[in-house]
Amino acid sequence: MRKIILALVVSLCLFAADTPLDVSGSWVGLSEGRRIEMTLRQRGSAVTGNVLLPSKVGQATIASGKIQGNALSLVLLVQGSDGLKKYVDYDGHVEGKTLKFINPNHFTVTKQ
Repeated sequence: MRKIILALVVSLCLFAADTPLDVSGSWVGLSEGRRIEMTLRQRGSAVTGNVLLPSKVGQATIASGKIQGNALSLVLLVQGSDGLKKYVDYDGHVEGKTLKFINPNHFTVTKQ
């Protein structure tokens, strides 16, 4: 009986370790004193969505994203002020209902 219980506990721990955090939903915060809004959609560890940036860039699309553990990486497709489209990498981590980004600039958004 103890072996069965031990096997169940180990299985549950392994399952929990493989299940990514859920970052789907609306996130709002400030970047350099200006409002930033993110709408994230998640399927497994893949993350997509849209970001409203506080600059002339405005709306950006998340071309690709991934959550691994509490680390979140996003690649945004933005159109620069020169009219050219480019990809910008954003790296951060999840702390409860907060996403803290550290690259390319520091900002925090909170799940709504």
